[in-house]
Amino acid sequence: MFDRSHYATGHPGGEGDSLHWYLSYLWQSEGPLVFSGLFALARSALVRHKQGLIMSITSILYFAFIACFMVHNDRTILPVIPFLLLLGASEVVYAYDLMRDQWPWVQVRGRIEAVGVVLLALALIVPVARTIQRNVRQVSIDSRITASLWIAANLPKGSRIALEAYTPWVDPDVFHVQGFGSLVEHPAGWYAENGFQYLVFGELMYERFYREPMRYALRVAQYEELFHTLRPVRMFNDGGYEVRVYQVVP
Repeated sequence: MFDRSHYATGHPGGEGDSLHWYLSYLWQSEGPLVFSGLFALARSALVRHKQGLIMSITSILYFAFIACFMVHNDRTILPVIPFLLLLGASEVVYAYDLMRDQWPWVQVRGRIEAVGVVLLALALIVPVARTIQRNVRQVSIDSRITASLWIAANLPKGSRIALEAYTPWVDPDVFHVQGFGSLVEHPAGWYAENGFQYLVFGELMYERFYREPMRYALRVAQYEELFHTLRPVRMFNDGGYEVRVYQVVP
């Protein structure tokens, strides 16, 4: 019940044109191989290829189902990706066989294998590059670690700190820590009145609103008000992840 309501009503930073978002995500994360599966879908229907039709129907029904919801994310599209990749791979093999049969002169000159290697490389270059990029990011130290160490070493012990989601870990035995989904839940004056001394912002939370300023104009304005009212203490951008530490002005 919760998931159904969640997907139907919206999630900040993950809502809007789901069909366009999923197509963009597939292109950016999987590349041309997954889109060659679309040609396999059509070919399976035309020639009535049984195995292809089973995967095609499954992919189409699931994709159409999730595209109807307002909320979208990478986890939701994940179950259909293996089917699309299998269909795409079958289309690469089909194209290879077609060229071998239709262009015998290429085969005579010993170039058909090279064409097959090029097709395979083009199909895999995007997912391989994305995998390397993600793995490098996973093993790299980002601002959530460096900011956590800096806060422990530099902020006065016992300080009252407000954290929003996706921010560094702060030791609750050393500081008075309270978490919020988003720090714009309250204005700067509220934090001052309730004894907070520092606010820590995380990119994964606030950046989602800045990516779509028209849709989230109110949230962007609220963040801008906090950023201009509070006193900046330190900004971290290690590993391509931004963390901001601000001091509450009494």
